[in-house]
Amino acid sequence: MTLSLIARVVARFKTAAVLTVFDLEDLQPDERAHWKGYTFTMLTEVFSKEEVEEDADEAANTKQEKGETFLSLDKLLAQVKADTWTKWIERGGFIDGKPKKGRKGEVTRKTLLIEHKDGKPLDYEEVQDITRELRLKS
Repeated sequence: MTLSLIARVVARFKTAAVLTVFDLEDLQPDERAHWKGYTFTMLTEVFSKEEVEEDADEAANTKQEKGETFLSLDKLLAQVKADTWTKWIERGGFIDGKPKKGRKGEVTRKTLLIEHKDGKPLDYEEVQDITRELRLKS
C-alpha cells in the first residue's frame, strides 16, 4: 500500500466512516487494487397471485438495487440486516431471503449478493461472519 493511499484513506475516515463510489473513482488502479471494500446487490422479485399459482421461476416485477461501497463488512451487514435472510443459495455470496406474502396474494422474494469491491471472492472468515450476523442456516 502506498503512503499516499494510506494518507488519503485516513483523511477520509476522519470525515466519514464509509467511502462512496465517487471517492473510489479518484484512486489510481494500483491503489484501488490494495483497497478492500464490500458492496452488495439486492434483487427484489414481486410475484403476482397468478405467478404464484403458476409456480413461476421468475417474476415479471423485478427490481435490482446496487448498494454503496462499505469499508467494513460490519457496516454492510448493518445496512441489510433489516430484512430476514435464511440461507446461502450457492457459493459466491448469494443469500436467500424469506418470502413475504402480501394482502392480494402476491409474494415478495429477495436475494442478496455480497461481494468484495475488487472482485475477489469472500474468504472463509467473512462467510462465517456473514452467516453469524445474519443468522443464516448452514
